[in-house]
Amino acid sequence: MKIRAVASVTLAAVVAVGLAGCNYISPQRTTTQYSASDGTNANVGELEVRNAILITDTLTGTDVTDRANLIFAVVNHTGSAGSLDITYKGLINGVEQDVVVTVPVDAAAGVTQVGFGEGASVLLEGMDFAPGSTHEVTFTATLDGEQSVQAVSVPVLDGTLPEYSTLVPGPAQTEPPAAPPSIAPTPAPTEEPEEGGTA
Repeated sequence: MKIRAVASVTLAAVVAVGLAGCNYISPQRTTTQYSASDGTNANVGELEVRNAILITDTLTGTDVTDRANLIFAVVNHTGSAGSLDITYKGLINGVEQDVVVTVPVDAAAGVTQVGFGEGASVLLEGMDFAPGSTHEVTFTATLDGEQSVQAVSVPVLDGTLPEYSTLVPGPAQTEPPAAPPSIAPTPAPTEEPEEGGTA
């Protein structure tokens, strides 16, 4: 009986040590940071971009999805006001180029809403924003004279889910402006003529 008791205790100790060792070879899921919602997150310097999503909708009577609302929140713990530039590829007068939208980041608010609630609307136009795809957006944070840059692949969704149905782009204009007022296209570089060259 004593031999069986000792064997049982030894076996229990071996099992306990083996199970405890799982913590060393298996990653702890609670320590892994991930985007818990449909959007994506990014830390841009001292600014935190949270749950960035592009919400698109097909134009009436077509299958065209060339517009999308950019939705996200900016968390600012610094106590300093700053700005966040949003750069993406778009078409201006039929020419693909970088388009930049600047969003002011308030110091007192703590969280700045973009594209929803009382936040400024950021409409991306001129590219194919098919639901289920991703679109690269570059965020540039400016705080206290310092800049930080982070490129992010933002998922594209449509208004199928009720929580996104009110965030789809509004009706398209019949004649859209060359550049929306809130969007400043980055000028394309110009080539300088060589000295001594002929016209």
